[in-house]
Amino acid sequence: MQCLVFFVWDHLWEVFYKQDYKIEVRDPTVIIDIGGHIGITTMYFAKKYPEAQIITVEPNASSYKKLVTNIRLNNINNVKLLRSAVTNIDGGEMILYKNLMSGMSSVNNNNYGGEFIGREKVKTITLRRLLSDNKIRNVDLIKIDCEGCEFDILMNLESVIFRRIKNMIIEYHNSYSKFSHSDLKKKLVDNGFKVKIIKDINILHTGMIYASK
Repeated sequence: MQCLVFFVWDHLWEVFYKQDYKIEVRDPTVIIDIGGHIGITTMYFAKKYPEAQIITVEPNASSYKKLVTNIRLNNINNVKLLRSAVTNIDGGEMILYKNLMSGMSSVNNNNYGGEFIGREKVKTITLRRLLSDNKIRNVDLIKIDCEGCEFDILMNLESVIFRRIKNMIIEYHNSYSKFSHSDLKKKLVDNGFKVKIIKDINILHTGMIYASK
């Protein structure tokens, strides 16, 4: 990583020290980063897998601008950026509830931390549509960190789409939804994934899910 104009220390720590997104994927061709924020995880994947096509989706306007800048200044050419919210609603609009801690902004109005600073409208897209629009048949890795919308995306996802996904890394946020990480685990197992869960010992109701076939 040559240049990082915008960064957040805890995100750098999560990605490069804790290695929250380290997973062994052999020669991936397609990676999708849902909740790209300012691009730290995207840059991690881009440097680790320079031959992969990476699609990064981020709804927050301010974070998206920083994401674009960080990718451009690092001369990363294998990443496509999209400003949208991935949910279970295709082609609509939702309200993004903005947090002073930009990485905690969410389309779910149940923010349990940080400081609420406003709202903005964002376009929505489903994972099915994202794959279709980009002519993607199979996905080697999907990373999801979207402050609660992981439940909207995955609990409503059809089995035919799950069959096209090989690996997933999901940060779950239980307090945003009627569902919990246990529901996500069952959904993933029912769709052929082996699942490992690591609970966050510092932040209640959150943790990581690693799912592979």
